[in-house]
Amino acid sequence: MTDEVQGKSVILMGDFNYPDIDWSSMQRQEENFWTQHVTEGTCNGALLDFIFTSEPDRVYTISVLSTLGSSNHNM
Repeated sequence: MTDEVQGKSVILMGDFNYPDIDWSSMQRQEENFWTQHVTEGTCNGALLDFIFTSEPDRVYTISVLSTLGSSNHNM
């Protein structure tokens, strides 16, 4: 997939469900120059929901808010 989007503006976001990975110890910008913008826990303190971009300046502010309805994920 990375070959298909190389050189293009990309925003990838979603629920990745890997609660045991310590994302804070990883570099902010990865080898393929994608930036991960979410830094607060989004599900019971675990960081599960992510926003990756190929252009970090396209995301200005990320706020983690309370849950919506009966979901166990924060907005």
